[in-house]
Amino acid sequence: MSNTIQVKNNYLKINLAGSIQLAERLSQLSKIISVVSKTRSKYLLIKILPESSLNSKEDIDKLLSKVHQEDWALRNKNIFIKIAIYSPTLDNFNLHKKILQAKDLTNIQFFDDLKAAITWLDVQSSLEDITAYFQPIIRLNDSKVIGYEALARKVLKNKIIPIPQWLPQLFNERQGSYRLAEKMLLLAEKKSKQLSEKQYISVNFEVDEINSNKIEQLLAPFKKTKFLEKLVIEVCERGDVNINHIELIENIKKLNTRIALDDIGSGNDRLLQLLDFSPEILKLDKKVTDRMLEIKVASFISFFSSWCESNKISLLAEGIETREIAIACKRAGIKFGQGYLFGKPQAELLTINTKTVTETA
Repeated sequence: MSNTIQVKNNYLKINLAGSIQLAERLSQLSKIISVVSKTRSKYLLIKILPESSLNSKEDIDKLLSKVHQEDWALRNKNIFIKIAIYSPTLDNFNLHKKILQAKDLTNIQFFDDLKAAITWLDVQSSLEDITAYFQPIIRLNDSKVIGYEALARKVLKNKIIPIPQWLPQLFNERQGSYRLAEKMLLLAEKKSKQLSEKQYISVNFEVDEINSNKIEQLLAPFKKTKFLEKLVIEVCERGDVNINHIELIENIKKLNTRIALDDIGSGNDRLLQLLDFSPEILKLDKKVTDRMLEIKVASFISFFSSWCESNKISLLAEGIETREIAIACKRAGIKFGQGYLFGKPQAELLTINTKTVTETA
């Protein structure tokens, strides 16, 4: 008997049993975790059965260390999966529980009760404490606020909880990114009623929603409102937009809803995606913005901004924090800016002092 893999409900189950050599088992585990991480719709249940070849504490330690290693590698790529490890005896897991506690990781849990493990895999966090903070987006040539980005924040007892403490866990959960997008759309729609006629509000979408018809479900409640005309769907950096879904994106645009591509300059995939679909807005990653004082960078961005203008694409620089960077962005032909220099995210729409911003930019 060897490893058996089953897909049940929203999770993938692997039974570790049989006399497979440890090295081969570790290799198989890496491949399985890779598959689960790419689906994002399935989570992993690892069953260490009594009849497995993991008879020694050393073997179990090596297996669980491999789980930690794979999970850490995925986290560095902003990919999060949920792993439940079940075994009738948890005597050998104490060390690994301490490792998880030390790293403040909540996406890997150990269980000696199978039903509890399955229930945990399917749990959904409450979004009651999730709210929206809004950061202004300005037009650099005249300092006018042309829109706002809606950013998810978790607030408990008037204190903002750091994103790493709750967002990864939410993304681990079944339909976590979908539920968050649904909540943020409702908050943005309510706030959009305070916008002027030409202002917009952008909402971040995980690429999972872009790559499925779920996005049409998310937008359906707003089809008879004016909200879609003020909405910009901002495609986040986690994942890759598949060219096979260009038709879906075009259908979204027919609703007069615009598309923004986030984090341009953060990787090769983002540049290639410019050719796969035509976003109305491109947002330069802060890594690029921070280097705008470098002559070579500014020269390239000047060329790139001309390309954007000829293709009727608005170029926006994220993460502008200093007067010097703002001036460099403007000189390079960047029309729009966002960052702490112009305003931090706040619960209410921030009104900018036009004179101060004009002097700054």
